[in-house]
Amino acid sequence: MPKIKIHPLFIALAAVTIALGESLAFLSAITAVLLHELAHAAAAKLQGFRTGYVTLMPYGAVLNCDDKLDSVSEVIVAAAGPAANFCLALFTAGIWWLAPETFNYTAEFYKYNIFLGFFNLLPAFPLDGSRIVKGFCKNTARTIKILKICGIILSVILICVFFASLADKPNPTMAVMGVFLLIGALTEPRRQMYEHVFKNSPLTKNYELGVKECVEYVSRNTTLRRLLRTVDSRHIKIFVIVNERGKPVNRISEEELMTYATAFPLSARVGDIAGKNS
Repeated sequence: MPKIKIHPLFIALAAVTIALGESLAFLSAITAVLLHELAHAAAAKLQGFRTGYVTLMPYGAVLNCDDKLDSVSEVIVAAAGPAANFCLALFTAGIWWLAPETFNYTAEFYKYNIFLGFFNLLPAFPLDGSRIVKGFCKNTARTIKILKICGIILSVILICVFFASLADKPNPTMAVMGVFLLIGALTEPRRQMYEHVFKNSPLTKNYELGVKECVEYVSRNTTLRRLLRTVDSRHIKIFVIVNERGKPVNRISEEELMTYATAFPLSARVGDIAGKNS
């Protein structure tokens, strides 16, 4: 079971909620949220990944995962949370059938599980639905941009609902959710995009399928562009630079090649560059 941390603003929200006489609703919501995140953690563990801790936030909770998930595992782990909420709602309804007198005490718990299940399936960052959609889409970069826009739109809608509630019964929860979801929609896509770029970098090797180490002899007149095209996830290459007579004069690794590619034009000749930096 992952460790549980508490955000300071969560304590403030809890105090306000209890002061307003909504203790049962607050307890029901927190229980539903915690079980939601623990379902994520259990699914990640079953997939062989390490989980860190759960942080209780003013708008819910966040699970920190120590390992980076592949696309299939990310869909499974993301779907586990809403699935747990729906199962808990079904279980609660079953209790009503066996013991109708429990309805007044468990109705809020049922309601929050239904809400959490459907709300988290919305395709918007940083909700679970965004990770499910991203896991199924091939064009990851474009999908991340669209999900970011959806997250911003959803955040604005929640904030507008809060202002609309001021005319009758203020609903500060909508404001808190809107603000924190907006922060998530603006920051989460950056991390997702970084992970996408890193995962698809030729320097990231696919060791599950096997990686071969090989030496490739190239002319000193070969350009950076040509060498970059030969780098892939299934090989670790060492480039031996030879002169016009085929005699080795220098060698560069993939890491050095990537460094040169960011510092020099791709049309530059590797012999000239390696000579300057040897």
